[in-house]
Amino acid sequence: MEINKEKTAFLNIYVNYKDDSRKIQFDEETEQFMWRKYNVSDTEVEYISIMNQRWYAWLACAKRKVVPEGFVLVPKLLSDELADELASDAFNNIQSMFDYEHRGSTATHREQIRLRWCTNKAREFQENYKIMIEVQEQSHD
Repeated sequence: MEINKEKTAFLNIYVNYKDDSRKIQFDEETEQFMWRKYNVSDTEVEYISIMNQRWYAWLACAKRKVVPEGFVLVPKLLSDELADELASDAFNNIQSMFDYEHRGSTATHREQIRLRWCTNKAREFQENYKIMIEVQEQSHD
């Protein structure tokens, strides 16, 4: 977990901090907020204490495992990169058959056919993945 990312997200929500942002600093070593001045009132001590309690709660939620045991989180869409990699792997499985079927073709022609096949296969993987996710989402409604 990236602490600066969580700190920024926390501060965007913690509205009171914005008014006091020049008076409060974040100590990276202790991972807590503190006043920049030395003479603080009891009210200010209480204020920073509450802010740090909320910060610790925020961090605990950010670190907590939110996925139930036995489940995994997956993206809704299969990335182009992963789809292309899967298509390339699938092509490698049929490479010898492809070479045999296209043995009379030029290398350029075979490469064009391979690229077209891989592109179509990648899109097919993406469409099937999308359908799988949609079906899973419907089963939880």
